Amino acid sequence: MLVLIDNTTFGNAKDGALFTDEAVYSHNMMQKAQKYKYEEIDSVVFIPGLTSNLIINGIKFLETNFPSQFSINLIKEMLGEIVHELRINSAKSASPVDALKKLKELFEQGLINEAEYEEKRKKYVELL
Repeated sequence: MLVLIDNTTFGNAKDGALFTDEAVYSHNMMQKAQKYKYEEIDSVVFIPGLTSNLIINGIKFLETNFPSQFSINLIKEMLGEIVHELRINSAKSASPVDALKKLKELFEQGLINEAEYEEKRKKYVELL
C-alpha cells in the first residue's frame, strides 16, 4: 500500500481510495468500486471545489471532502508521474519515432509540462 484515503466520518475506510504499487482502487458512497492498473490510465484531472474530484480517463474516480485541496492535487501529480514513467519506460523499448509520438501524446494530455517534453524530445531526436 502506498496511499490510503479514508473518506468516512468514523474511520472505517469503506469509502475512499487505495493506491498500491500496481493499481489504484476507489469506492465513493453509493457508487460501484473502481480499479485502474497504472498502465490503463490515460489521463488524470483534479477538479477542486467544496467537494473535490479526481477524474481518471474521464470518469469520476474519487470524490472527497479533503480538508486540503493541496493534498489531493499532490496525489494527482503523483499519479501523473507514475503514468508518465510507465509510458517512458515502455517507449524505451519502442523505436525513437514511436517514443516521440507517445511523448507528444503525454504533453497534449497535460501529463508532462513543456520543459519535460522538450528535455525528453531532444534525447529521442538524438537517437534518430
